[in-house]
Amino acid sequence: MQWPTPLQPARFVRRENRFRAIVERDGQLLTAHVPNSGRLGELAPGDILGFRGWGHVGLYAGGDDFIHAPQSGDVVKVSSLSARSNYCGAVRP
Repeated sequence: MQWPTPLQPARFVRRENRFRAIVERDGQLLTAHVPNSGRLGELAPGDILGFRGWGHVGLYAGGDDFIHAPQSGDVVKVSSLSARSNYCGAVRP
């Protein structure tokens, strides 16, 4: 992938969907393109999964499972990825 130069620094605000993020630069909110984060079939154990516009994250465990803390103060659990409808992407650390 080619990147324009120079890159412009901005503060991440939120991820709207798999391909768009809202960033703040010089006091303005801007929409930024996010590269394709891959299909669910391309996941590898340890990938970081985003849900609800990256407002919630978990770790892919393989198969249909991912590890996360469902809410603040809750214990870490293994849940079914196919039961979630708000998956927005993944990154490989």
